[in-house]
Amino acid sequence: SRFYGDDDLRRQTAISVAIHVLKSVVKLLHSYAPFITEELWQKFETAAPDLKEGCDLIVAPWPLSDSRWLDEIAEKELSSLQKLVTGVRTIRSEMGVSPASKADVIIRTTDGQAKFIALHHNIISDLARVENLNYGSDLKRPPHSAAIVVEKMELFIPLEGLIDLDKERHRLSNEIDRLQHRQSKILAKLQNDNFMKKAPNEVVKNEKKKLSDMTSTLEKLQQNYEMLQ
Repeated sequence: SRFYGDDDLRRQTAISVAIHVLKSVVKLLHSYAPFITEELWQKFETAAPDLKEGCDLIVAPWPLSDSRWLDEIAEKELSSLQKLVTGVRTIRSEMGVSPASKADVIIRTTDGQAKFIALHHNIISDLARVENLNYGSDLKRPPHSAAIVVEKMELFIPLEGLIDLDKERHRLSNEIDRLQHRQSKILAKLQNDNFMKKAPNEVVKNEKKKLSDMTSTLEKLQQNYEMLQ
């Protein structure tokens, strides 16, 4: 989002950092793919004269680490930001929200977290395709909303208007019934003494794994169904 924003300084900073990172990656890949990396290197040299190194890639200095660039606070914030955006995307995917649709997002936070959300408001909105982002410590969960907890923040996405609630309830109900039927068959097999005595260990192990995976899937589907009530 910083590449296309209205803030020229932020945009140029983002572009410069991106080019520096890409040039470092190209240096590391040069010994494996010399021709294409040399071609890319020359493109970077032309596109970013401020970062020009004035030599061919084959004789360019190897990238070195610099402890001055390490920023544990920034890394922690980026990790939290990634989890938050992933959380919103996960809800959208699991609830069948179209990738083209923007959704409202409500985040229940502490005061410290609210400052973090305010600082990265634009990034969250762009990467998670958010229409309206509301956050605060006293916000309530809207009706018919999906929810997830990320970094002790509660994220809510109102689903009314984004999906056909009746159709999604029907789909989830059918899927739950189908999996419960399969689950009961596997459970009956594992409770059958004759099967347990004669079946190879690998077969029994696979059936137990199927049951475990199916139980986890059912729990998630049932949670999603309850969110729509």
